Amino acid sequence: LTYIFVMMVVSVGIFNLIMAVFIDNVNEGSAKKKQYLLGLTAAKTEKTLAEMFKDLCCKAGLARNGADLRPALRRQATMSNAMWTLLADVEASATGKGVTHLVHEKQSARIKASMAKQDVIVTKELFNSWVRRKKNAALIQALDDADVDISMKFELFDILDTELSGKLKFSDILDGIMKCRGPASKVDIVAIRLQVKYITTLVQKIHEEIVSSKKG
Repeated sequence: LTYIFVMMVVSVGIFNLIMAVFIDNVNEGSAKKKQYLLGLTAAKTEKTLAEMFKDLCCKAGLARNGADLRPALRRQATMSNAMWTLLADVEASATGKGVTHLVHEKQSARIKASMAKQDVIVTKELFNSWVRRKKNAALIQALDDADVDISMKFELFDILDTELSGKLKFSDILDGIMKCRGPASKVDIVAIRLQVKYITTLVQKIHEEIVSSKKG
């Protein structure tokens, strides 16, 4: 009986160990796949959020809706679609990116340039009103689809406002939200450690200068 009991305990222990390793591998693979998908959809997500925030800025009177139609874009409209498709294919081949990916990147860059040209500044009160109103449910859904934690939507502006000024540029909002997508990765943790190390070095230099000045 003792032998049977010991064998049962060992068998259950081995089984639990195998299951733990299996579950850990599944979770790790799922996290890597999620990060990969976030990277694939980054350009499209940024373009979608840029268009939504641009429309909100226009409705708030911070920007003009057609201000991004510059002469270069008007010239582009006069060219045939076949010519621009050919140019996009060439650029995609040179950069290793898909045509759709490049189109989304250019659209986002055009919107950000237009907002920067108009010097669009968003206050904390305005930003929170955007995420509070039920009629802006599409924005909340877009943030959720982008894998941004919407349970902290009213703290999102404070997270992005690193200067504590209560105001943010359009590009700061868009770039900051894109960095809030998904779970924290190893890159994020390493970046924080390197920044803390750099700040520590600066503080040590300041301390040494203060001590040396007192001695002098």
